[in-house]
Amino acid sequence: MLPAHTEQLPVHTEESCMGYGDGGRYHNVGLSRRDLLPATRKQLATLYRLTRRDHSALGLNRGQASEAIDKAVEAKEEKRARRNAGGFERLYEIVYRQAAQAATDAGRSWLARHPEKLFDVAEADTLTPCHGVVGYAFLRKPPRSNPFMQWFAEHHPEAKGDVLVIDHEFMGRWERDLHVACQAAALKILKRQGVQGLRLFVREEPGENSRIQA
Repeated sequence: MLPAHTEQLPVHTEESCMGYGDGGRYHNVGLSRRDLLPATRKQLATLYRLTRRDHSALGLNRGQASEAIDKAVEAKEEKRARRNAGGFERLYEIVYRQAAQAATDAGRSWLARHPEKLFDVAEADTLTPCHGVVGYAFLRKPPRSNPFMQWFAEHHPEAKGDVLVIDHEFMGRWERDLHVACQAAALKILKRQGVQGLRLFVREEPGENSRIQA
């Protein structure tokens, strides 16, 4: 008696459930694991923000990228906890407030030495008195590796770009030399407390002359 014919059914592995096209790219047909898909742009951008390293060339999949993000967040929290344990969070907050107060005091002193209005600047429907040449001064941030800048980035996420914003009383004024006095005073405080790498930049606004009325 002949043995009954049995047909061996194909085993549907994960790999057999993916269709491969040109270049070795696979097409999801419904049964693939999403964590094996390539890391998303959002994941890579998050990794760069957390680590300041470009992971795009490492070939990470979504699962690996997710694990890397978790580790980076954990490392950041541990670093922050160490700073808190050493009292650095409170110290940096005090230093920043001292720098802002020094900038305000320097601005008041500058205006006291320059009491006369030289001209008015037209702003919307008002004329703003100006006591000096129009311009601006600012502090450029040091590298993010600086502990103070790490604290600043965490507590002032609204401050974008490479300018260290010092929140003083005269931020909205037009006078270049007033801003120089404010920023120089803040810089002196920050350097005294060990914040290195800051640079003072001065910028004149010659184009504003068209908005100046004698």
